Amino acid sequence: MNIPISASRPDFVPPNSTTNGSTFLIRRDYLSKLEWPALVHATFPVIIPMLLILGIIGNSLTIAVLWHKKMKCTTTILLFRALAVTDMAVSVVWSLNAVSEYYLFQIPEGRSYYLDVVYPCIYIVLLYLIYFFRGVNIWITVTLCAERFILVCVYYKANVLCTKKRVTVILAIISGFFFVFSIQQLIEFKPVSYPCYGGLCYINHFTEVGKSFYYSKGPFWFNLLMYNIFPTLLLISLSIPIVCKLCLMYRKRVQMNNTTQSSGTLQRKEVNVTVVLLLIVLFAVLSTLNGPYLVAVYVYNIHNISFVYLICVFNYIVILNSTVNFIIYGVVGLRFRKILFKIIKQAWYKVIRKAIPVKVKSFTLKKVTNDGAIESNSNLYNGI
Repeated sequence: MNIPISASRPDFVPPNSTTNGSTFLIRRDYLSKLEWPALVHATFPVIIPMLLILGIIGNSLTIAVLWHKKMKCTTTILLFRALAVTDMAVSVVWSLNAVSEYYLFQIPEGRSYYLDVVYPCIYIVLLYLIYFFRGVNIWITVTLCAERFILVCVYYKANVLCTKKRVTVILAIISGFFFVFSIQQLIEFKPVSYPCYGGLCYINHFTEVGKSFYYSKGPFWFNLLMYNIFPTLLLISLSIPIVCKLCLMYRKRVQMNNTTQSSGTLQRKEVNVTVVLLLIVLFAVLSTLNGPYLVAVYVYNIHNISFVYLICVFNYIVILNSTVNFIIYGVVGLRFRKILFKIIKQAWYKVIRKAIPVKVKSFTLKKVTNDGAIESNSNLYNGI
């Protein structure tokens, strides 16, 4: 969930704000004179843009690798593709909104056309996109965790339960649900103009629907359930059996000395994919742990300077959650690294206008093991 801390929303009420019936005006002059902690000035104008640039580069390379012709489209790869696309979208819209909110505190009215007119008008759309992509991203992670739970813990049912058709349908359901669920952000607020310094400025205030009892209580708890409580509980409950199964597989692999090289290699690669997922789940769980803060502020109306630090930390975690997956894939995924290096190599030779060296393909050697299985040096693994 996004944490609004700016004057672009009517739920932030400075002391000199004025309300007149349905009109709600907030002056940014008050906000621009406040002394904010140094962490705020380092987070929003410096660190978040840097993380955004890294996220765009990393997610672009991830998308290029996952859509490469040598990356076979399995159910796992299909979910990783959807996760990479939503990671890119979350990092862009979240960073744009966070940095814009920061400069609302720093620049008084009448000095920035973007902050006075453009941003208040697009804020509602940004909020909708944040809720939509953030929700889809979280529940894709839950789906990926459930798919890996089936492949690791109940693998005998994987061929029936984990099919590309089922995964596609689940992705469509998740996208459709949050497409409709996030519409509440479009009808809760509306931009209103008011005179400021010889011109017009815009601010958002509640619509008639937004002032109703449902919108004063309902969306907060629904969002808390869908973006925080349910995903966290599901990710933790699915990850614990996976970790236990991995520990059991490791002990068995250590004890069994007669395991064939081919099966051992395949098993290690499956473990690598599972480790990738668990690292992604770790960051996803951390990014959903802002629930206590939201309850304290919006339910019990508790405001404290420490919450400003929590806002900065939470923004770090959300952007990192949408940025760090590329690093996880590159460190753990063997096939991902090979395809990534190949893409970079091809791009480099294309830039310097030089022909790519052609390697002579070696023959594939096959041998029959004691149990009659054919062992080959070709890579038949479909993970990352």
